[in-house]
Amino acid sequence: MKTNATQIIILGIFILFLVTGVIVFAKFSTSSNTNADATQVVIWGTVPEGAIANVLDVVSGQKMASINIAYKEIPANNFEQTLIESLADGYGPDAVLLPNTLLLKNQRKFTVISTDALSARTFQDTFVEGAEPLMTSKGTYGVPLLVDPLVMYWNRNILTSKNVARPPQTWEEVLSLTNLLTERRDDRSILKSTVAMGDYSNVAYSKDILLALTMQAGGVFVGRDSNDRAVNLLNADSAIDSLSPFSASLTFFTQFSDPLKSVYSWNRSLPDSEKSFINGDLAFYFGHASDAGDIRAKNPNLNFDIAPLPQPKDSAVKVTSGTMYSFSILATSKNQQAAFNNISVLTSAPIASLISSATGLPPARRDLLSASPGTSFGDVFWESALWTKTWLDPDPIQTSIAFAQGVDDIVTGKSKPADSAKLISQQVDELLK
Repeated sequence: MKTNATQIIILGIFILFLVTGVIVFAKFSTSSNTNADATQVVIWGTVPEGAIANVLDVVSGQKMASINIAYKEIPANNFEQTLIESLADGYGPDAVLLPNTLLLKNQRKFTVISTDALSARTFQDTFVEGAEPLMTSKGTYGVPLLVDPLVMYWNRNILTSKNVARPPQTWEEVLSLTNLLTERRDDRSILKSTVAMGDYSNVAYSKDILLALTMQAGGVFVGRDSNDRAVNLLNADSAIDSLSPFSASLTFFTQFSDPLKSVYSWNRSLPDSEKSFINGDLAFYFGHASDAGDIRAKNPNLNFDIAPLPQPKDSAVKVTSGTMYSFSILATSKNQQAAFNNISVLTSAPIASLISSATGLPPARRDLLSASPGTSFGDVFWESALWTKTWLDPDPIQTSIAFAQGVDDIVTGKSKPADSAKLISQQVDELLK
């Protein structure tokens, strides 16, 4: 990639943001939020392009609203690199539609939408609680659109064959079912598993499962301090002992791979958890709502259903983890007002509802979630969206490495859960520096 003077200037601006911590703020007029203006806005995102295109066709054909955008899908695994290179080359989108996991690492590229345009009260009244990590004291880094909650997929044939009438609603019920549903050979090798937990390498969404367990126990990961800086809130928990929420979640998660325990149900020699479930060899699979179509496509004959993520017994607050997709406006955009206008239309109730239907994911708006879609899967997804909490992941790849190492150290006997919890917390601290 060749670099000219303009590219150097643009790249230098972003380096300055990174070094000094400058936050870009923008005030937007809200007078034209029902219709976008004539300026075309370029939006890049990880949400499927076909779904957005179909909605835009419907909106245009029915003259529901004025939207003037060009949307381009970028694969999530190279989104950051594509964005960085485009900005260095002097071009790029006006806005992005991203999962919450990419927010913190890239937030200095975005404009904070001031409270004059979207107040904290309006934000909290309009969107689910899981979107609140977008907020700062001065505004928001994004406007939420969709939620992809972590739910429990379950094999109906396995439960029926063991005379189990319904899927577990609590983790205590999961424990009680594990010995009944798991099928082992005489040498304790596993034929069919109850639950895929215990190892990191072959368990899909291991980090999301651990996040959910920790938040269900009252733990909090990364949040913002009074100066809006991202801070590791695990440290509030971290005299970290065996009873701290994060340590307890690691203990619970890893016990299923201990062959000496009655709940032994998983090990790293097994196929990955999604494949095991699709093959009919796993009773309970913890996956995202977005997995439903893929599971059905890969095995149309699989007799499965969906239930909310199990909760601790007698828990007063329902919690699951998940992914929040939100629009953010680039600080380099020359069309920030037009971008805000278009985003306001796209996240309005009528259009957000269409996008939700096109993607199969729950909307992030409370008013839309108050009316269940009336389908067996949809009702669970909508309910779970209200339970969803997210976090400010400082670096999705590096935190996954830290979590994987922590789990592996426990499983191999190198460390106790409390020690792994401390080490992971220290690594999160380093990533936040």
